[in-house]
Order: sequence, then C-alpha cells, then structure tokens
Amino acid sequence: MISLGLDVSTTVTGVALLDGDKPAVLEPIILDKCKGLWPKVDAARAHLTDLKCRHPQVDHIFIEEPLKNFSSGLSSADTIISLVRFNGIVSFICRDLWRLDPTYINASHARKLVGVKVQRTAVAGKPAKQQTFEHMMNGELSHVVWPTKKSGKTVDWAPDVVDAYVVARAGVIEL
Repeated sequence: MISLGLDVSTTVTGVALLDGDKPAVLEPIILDKCKGLWPKVDAARAHLTDLKCRHPQVDHIFIEEPLKNFSSGLSSADTIISLVRFNGIVSFICRDLWRLDPTYINASHARKLVGVKVQRTAVAGKPAKQQTFEHMMNGELSHVVWPTKKSGKTVDWAPDVVDAYVVARAGVIEL
C-alpha cells in the first residue's frame, strides 16, 4: 500500500510517500520564493505532477488539516485564510492527479497516533514542530540524513517533511 502525506504550507509543503509504513520519498516543495498564490499553486502542481510520474500508484492521500482557530500571537485571519485556500487547492490537485479523495488529519491527533508527546512551547522551550522533528529523528527516521546549511545545521524545511511523514503514518495507522 502506497500512502502520500502532505504538510501543506505556503512557504514549504512537506511531502512524504510511504510504501507500507516505510518512507519511499521525503522531500519539500519549496515555495518561499514564489510571490503570490498562483505562482505557489503552479509550483506545487509541477512538483506533484513530477511525483505522480515517479510514483503513479498511490492508494491513500493524507493531508494535515488546516488551522481552524486563532491562537494569541500566532496566525492572523489573513494568514489562516491564505493557508486554508492553498490547502484546498493542493487537495484538489492531488485528487485530480491520483483520482483519490484526500483524508484530513489533525496535526495533534497525528502526533499522538505515532507516539510523539508534545509539551507546550513554554515548557519545552521549542515549538511542537521542532519537538516532533527531534522525536522522529531519534526514532523511526534516525536513518535519514538531511541536507545541511553552510552553518552545519539541518535545512529549515526538514521539520515540514517530517510532519508530512507523521501525517502519512497516522493515516496508515487509522486505516
């Protein structure tokens, strides 16, 4: 069974393709240089079309559910609207390419399903995305070698790809 997981964002969309429960593809769709919604849509469609050419068989599509509410000091209404709009368009692209209806999975629920225990940022000193990345890199994804920046630190998009992996794994667990 082949499962596609996506962590959709307008800056970096994480992509994880699983063969069973093992990662076959872990890659980003980097969108931060695209100015405006439609260039981002074009870049996402091109990347997903290329993925479809490389991996025509996908049995399930799991997409991280977009934000539904405001949190103090975080996303503005305009940001949430943009994210939801882009998530919907990417969902449609996936449905169009693979002829499958995506299943949406809440990020917190996905983390719990795969065994990631996230503390509040104030307690842990780092956001949930970073906690998830570290947990997975110390566990199931310890074999993955990420590219590094000149500073030697892991590339900024790696946690987005790990989130896509977590969403895909959670989707497989729920099947």
